[in-house]
Amino acid sequence: MSKIHANVLPRLLLTASAAALLGIATSASAQAVETETQPTANPPSEVETSQIEEIVVTARRREERLQDVPVSITAFTADAIERRNMVSLSQVQNFTPNITFATTAPVGGSTSSASVFIRGIGQNDFAITTDPGVGIYLDGVYIARSVGGVLDLVDLERLEVLRGPQGTLFGRNTIGGAINVTTARPTAETGGWGELTYGEFNRVVARGSLNLPISDTLRTRLSASYKRADGYGSRPLAGDEMGDENSLSARFVAEWKPTDRFTALFSADGTHQRENGGVVSLTGVETAPNLLPLYNAVVLGPLFNDTFGPKFISSDRDVSLGTGPNVNNVDIWGVATTLAYDLGSVQLKSITAYRELDTTFGRDADGSPYAVGQSQQTITQNQFSQELQLAGTSFNDRLDWLVGAYYFEERATDRNHLDALGGLYATLESLPFALVPLATIPTLPNGAPAFSCPAAPAGFPCAGGRGNPLNLSFDLNLDILNKTSNSSTALFGQATFALTDAFSVTAGLRWTEDDKKYSAVHRRRVANLLVFPPADLQRQDSNLAPKIGVEYRFSADILTYASWSRGFKSGGFEGRPTFEAAIESFGPETASAFEVGVKTDLLDRRLRFNASVFQTDYDDIQVPFTVADPITRVLGFTTENAAGARVRGFEAEITARVAKPLTLNASIGHIDARYTETDASSPITTATKFARTPAWNYTLGADVRTPIGAGATEFIGNLDYSWRSDQELDTRNCSFVRQPSYGLLSGRVGVADTAGGWQATVYARNLTNERYLDAGTCYPGSFGVGEGYSARPREIGATLRYSF
Repeated sequence: MSKIHANVLPRLLLTASAAALLGIATSASAQAVETETQPTANPPSEVETSQIEEIVVTARRREERLQDVPVSITAFTADAIERRNMVSLSQVQNFTPNITFATTAPVGGSTSSASVFIRGIGQNDFAITTDPGVGIYLDGVYIARSVGGVLDLVDLERLEVLRGPQGTLFGRNTIGGAINVTTARPTAETGGWGELTYGEFNRVVARGSLNLPISDTLRTRLSASYKRADGYGSRPLAGDEMGDENSLSARFVAEWKPTDRFTALFSADGTHQRENGGVVSLTGVETAPNLLPLYNAVVLGPLFNDTFGPKFISSDRDVSLGTGPNVNNVDIWGVATTLAYDLGSVQLKSITAYRELDTTFGRDADGSPYAVGQSQQTITQNQFSQELQLAGTSFNDRLDWLVGAYYFEERATDRNHLDALGGLYATLESLPFALVPLATIPTLPNGAPAFSCPAAPAGFPCAGGRGNPLNLSFDLNLDILNKTSNSSTALFGQATFALTDAFSVTAGLRWTEDDKKYSAVHRRRVANLLVFPPADLQRQDSNLAPKIGVEYRFSADILTYASWSRGFKSGGFEGRPTFEAAIESFGPETASAFEVGVKTDLLDRRLRFNASVFQTDYDDIQVPFTVADPITRVLGFTTENAAGARVRGFEAEITARVAKPLTLNASIGHIDARYTETDASSPITTATKFARTPAWNYTLGADVRTPIGAGATEFIGNLDYSWRSDQELDTRNCSFVRQPSYGLLSGRVGVADTAGGWQATVYARNLTNERYLDAGTCYPGSFGVGEGYSARPREIGATLRYSF
């Protein structure tokens, strides 16, 4: 049992018990820290129903109107999520400007890995040795690993996307932004809902929620989701499919409120997935020098009378001739206790959480029956976090403030079974003598050649022949064992002071200290030798990040603001060293973000327009890329603080209630991201484009809800279109995985009986059947191939929903 696992239950029980005793001992009545929205006694007026929906968010860790928050934020209520038929967190990119959200991890094949970029800042790599650039929070709990971050959207209260650094209010570092997922809380009424969906690819989805109050002080809520679908990709030689879905998730919440001052909220959630891998295919084979000619000449030609090359690039990206690993299994569970106590003008909150992840995923990247490049790996991880918040108002409610403390620790293990250029080492060892010329012979310190090559022209080292030390470099059948042990401690706070009724100033500060340890044991399976001696590295990073801002309200419906903040992401380690020189750590990266924005509600709250412009100075950027050994051309991976950049752009969102039944919405985003400096040793230059950062993106949407006849039946309809310009999926801008511009059209139509509580709808996703890549990467100079992961094609289905 790990250290975290052994201590987490006592910590949870200790925290819960202490606060419970405190709450029971207090009998005085006061307003609760977190209030429940009660239904109005009278139906809304004609004016109210013709206005744009009011959205309450917790972007500043307290409940506020969206239009009162001086932050660039896109928020969705539970109703908006349902109308847009959003069932996965990844769909948020279709309705939000300046965000990309991929669900597949290149170099691994997991289809449950959240690769999120906001305003050009994010992280493609899922390795346990590096942190995400965008934080995902589930009910205030930070989810540390990107694998497992593609959450099902079941029974939510709201969903928020915050752009820019958010460190002065959130427990963990969020250098690029944050996605805040808030699930529905138990209410005082017994009730619930259930829905059943059937669609293309034999898709079956069953979801539902049950709210069950136990007493006046204890309420519970249970929600669950099951989904399955056939794969949309096939592997004829292996006789299986790719891209299927088969998962079950559930969540239980209990809220105990013994007094008006004290609230205890306990939650437990779990997800179980048993699926094949993502739809991966070979997208290109380079003609530049690489290891493929050697592999063809030594292995495939003599043994199989075949060669590996462009002939394995399928004209249909949903079809692969691969026969290697094809799996995506995920088990996640977590518990959390949130305690809130009202001290009058001050509120105290504690969030204690523990989560575990166990996942196995694998892919065959070369799209052929040969082991050119394939892997299968298992990641286990657990995390414990404790956050304390003290918030209040002072000076006759002119000062809103919050201070907090945060502690986080995790342990993770990554076991990777890599098969690359299978058979090459064994074949070289079987040759009678060295006869495969490679690159220029390196020299020893005394000037003598490091290798002799009697069968090749002078000046070239040769591989081959039993015992030739150069042969070992080509034993790329590796068992990789990585372990990490991380902890983070932070103090943070932010305060807003109203100098006048219209003008306010905000200041915040965050101190962070991260401690990380990494160990690696990598073994060559065929030679049964270590790649390098067991490695143990550690590093400590600390940072002080401020935020300042001003807000001016021209009227109750027009807010303007300007802010400057710094974001920080700690350093890490290269988790895939294939030779000893690649064992290294990289330093932290920082971002200084300046933003000016406006939020308006116009025409009696029938027109909402929010916009912001920003510039971010991005320093010491952690850039992951592949490299090739200059002599052997053996593949290597590295992450370096290789660049600095300037990122500027804007986003604008508009919502118009054209008439009571019709609401229109649109958004546009622009990002001009440019490297301003790069290291001479890195493969990127100032002309290299940012990965996963399209320059332009926009969305258009229409929502209709209108009565049918004189009864309670309504017609409901929604149509959304999202478009993004071309983008690079790979750090080095590999042409094999370059994604041209594309647009997605989705919608839903149906009828609803508001009195009977049922509705029937037909939905369509990707109606025009756009075929595009969700993720991809390349291995230039070594394997010389590109691997791409196709996104889902058009899907049409029907849903029946009943509420009670």
